[in-house]
Amino acid sequence: MKKGNLKVLAILVAVLMVVALVGGCGAPAEQGSGAPAASEGGAAASSGGDASPAADAGNSDNKVLKIGVDDSLTGTSAPYGLPASHGVELAASEVNEAGGIKIGDDMYNIEVVTYDNKSDATEGVSTLQKLMDVDQVQFILGWSSSTPTLSAVQQIPGKEVTMLVGNARSPQILLYSPENTFRSATANCYDPVADCTYIKDELGVDKVAVLAFFNDTGYSVHANNVIKAFESIGVEVVAQETMNAGDLDLLAQMTNIANSGANGLYMAGNIEESAMALRQLRELGSTMPMVTYSSGTGPQWLEVCTNEQMDGSYAIRPQVAEAGGENGKQSDEFIAKYEAKFGENPSQTATNTYDNFWILMAAMQNAGTTDWKAVNDALKEVKVEDLDPRVIVEYTALDGGLLFDDIGQAYHPYTVSKWSMDEQNWAYESTIGKEIGPEFLHNYLKEYCAQEGITYPGA
Repeated sequence: MKKGNLKVLAILVAVLMVVALVGGCGAPAEQGSGAPAASEGGAAASSGGDASPAADAGNSDNKVLKIGVDDSLTGTSAPYGLPASHGVELAASEVNEAGGIKIGDDMYNIEVVTYDNKSDATEGVSTLQKLMDVDQVQFILGWSSSTPTLSAVQQIPGKEVTMLVGNARSPQILLYSPENTFRSATANCYDPVADCTYIKDELGVDKVAVLAFFNDTGYSVHANNVIKAFESIGVEVVAQETMNAGDLDLLAQMTNIANSGANGLYMAGNIEESAMALRQLRELGSTMPMVTYSSGTGPQWLEVCTNEQMDGSYAIRPQVAEAGGENGKQSDEFIAKYEAKFGENPSQTATNTYDNFWILMAAMQNAGTTDWKAVNDALKEVKVEDLDPRVIVEYTALDGGLLFDDIGQAYHPYTVSKWSMDEQNWAYESTIGKEIGPEFLHNYLKEYCAQEGITYPGA
């Protein structure tokens, strides 16, 4: 081979090596996002979560509307954040596969940009900033964990960005930026008397043990209110034990509970730790009924417990997509679509974000535009009757039929599920708490603001 040809060949090989190297160094997709990675900041951008966004990218003639997802795809709250991100992906894919959605005079495809806040407060701020500054996203869904959500919401007063909060239930989330924060799931300080009354009357519990994340900003509020509710209806709290995130050796706490004289256990904490607590309680020989506020699907609980250990378990949680529930048609359709797309049963958090997507679409269609200010204002005026029929939860219509109150909170009933040994999963039992409304939350926040010297934002 001539010398000149060798030189050309060497240059060509070098170029090919550089191209291969660059192609192999792209940021990986966020864990669980099911979407290819974008080049900026590790965001996973998708039109519905498929390996190729083009598979359901919608009509190429449409405009593109970016929606952000900021959630715990890794870390202690991943069992909540991953299904939540899937809920948005599913809704976006429905829009795109139908050819888009009409807002005003224009048709839009949905592009979802997803970030993992790693269940961490600092990351919650960082990922929010990336969505706002790098991706120019103005509407952000997700927010399944209170820890990153509380830090993020304090960054948005005066910013042209709207947070639609899912499962993060700390009541304080609504204090920092009520002008552009909305939450469809009830707060952890809702009045739990209906829950406790059900446990007393239907399960025969008159002496209860409470095991909770008492060091967590969200769960602690809920657990303390549950204790007060039990006491108010004459149920004696005979044991109160603490568990923490990552704590999978709970034998000491469960031994105390087993020996406390309790004939019922109430738990509020993350799924894995709660499941381990139940497992160790059963290994100690206790058969007392267990009631959890910890959400989670049957398969998630069975990763830790056996089917036999789950016997006698109940879950009381905000209304979810559940076969056999009062919201049967919406639930059944959602469950079928979710399982077909992701190969697993949807958890409570997937319900939250799926609904939030359609709540946002209702506001945009009412506004007739995707302009941030117009849509943010329209969210405050959305009525329950405006919502897409695919919305799962049966939200309470407030004064004037409104979905959100003056601090951005929506309200809805709770459901009781009982563990089915035959189905090896949670099965719908009953609906409770249909009377839940703004009064309890607002009174709680007024007292909190007075104690902390904070101005209460509500009327």
